[in-house]
Amino acid sequence: MIGCWIVGAGGCVASCVVALYALIKEGAVPPTGLLTAQDKFSHLFEDADIVFGGHDIAPPQPQKSFALVMQAAQKEGLIPYAEPHLKDYANNIKRGFAYKQEAEGGLNDVVGRLADDIGAFKKKAGAEQVVVFNLATTEPQPRRIPQDEAEVKAAFEEGELPESAIYALAAYEAGCAYVNFTPSVGCYLPPVTEKFEEGGLPFAGRDGKTGETLIKTALAHLFSVRAFNVLSWVGFNILGNPDGKSLSEPHRKAAKCATKGASLQRLLGYAPDSLVGIEFVKPLGDRKIAWDHILFEGAFGTRMSLSFLWEGVDSVLAAPIIIDLVRFAALALRRHESGYLRHLALFFKDVPPDAPQHLLEQFQALLDYAEKVSNGGD
Repeated sequence: MIGCWIVGAGGCVASCVVALYALIKEGAVPPTGLLTAQDKFSHLFEDADIVFGGHDIAPPQPQKSFALVMQAAQKEGLIPYAEPHLKDYANNIKRGFAYKQEAEGGLNDVVGRLADDIGAFKKKAGAEQVVVFNLATTEPQPRRIPQDEAEVKAAFEEGELPESAIYALAAYEAGCAYVNFTPSVGCYLPPVTEKFEEGGLPFAGRDGKTGETLIKTALAHLFSVRAFNVLSWVGFNILGNPDGKSLSEPHRKAAKCATKGASLQRLLGYAPDSLVGIEFVKPLGDRKIAWDHILFEGAFGTRMSLSFLWEGVDSVLAAPIIIDLVRFAALALRRHESGYLRHLALFFKDVPPDAPQHLLEQFQALLDYAEKVSNGGD
């Protein structure tokens, strides 16, 4: 049994993950979009079931969140099939932590309570491994980066330690893998990263690559291998779900735009003029639309362009990726792997410079990892 503990457990993405897993298991929907259901990878996971729980700061309403997604997907007929599973899931959601709520003591007290919730879930579910998954609202980037444990505690006392880092510390205390699907800091603070590396625990992230940036990763490789000179790359996104609403706040939007735009220099080897826009349009609901314009230069200095329009249902795009990541992270725990999981770069926008950058290279890294595991390699 694998446990998946979701931070932001009542949201649209989380509810869609739980429902998708349950409906695939029942045979009500096919496993489309799920890499771990393909023959290349499925043999790695021994048919281990996944059970879900999590933290949220709002009263959990996963049934309502899933209904919003299905309305955008025009799949309302699936809502009744998912409701009993989401109701059971809601019983596994505990009150999370936020600075705006009542004081709960020092950092160790808060981390301890959150870790105890995860530990109780693990025991109740009979899970051999638990993966803590950050699906919470995107945070503003921290004003300063703590460099040691004393600075981490001081930042907490001042209300400036990112909440995502607090949950990462709880994951560490509970002996779990940690996956960050958001642009938030999570475990990417030096003292937190060191804990995972020295404690022999794996982590992955950040910011899941589901739509526009997925296309960008593939197209940037095209321009690179054909030696075209990209002069500018402009992307504009509109969406209407709660995540989009939160990105109306300038500091949160800046954090999201930074991860969406950061990949171009790594992919191309230089930085073209780049602009990323994100706007909230409530009537779109969970539907997301992205338009990109690429101006590039070919032979004779001839300027040409490519534009594309991407339209998708945000949570539907994310849900199968999250199931894949839970399985891979649990496998890493079982294999006693530690530190950053480079072979999972395929799934994220923001990856370290020493990880594979181009889409095909990232997929090949995942295939190589699967072959290594199949052959009993370390």
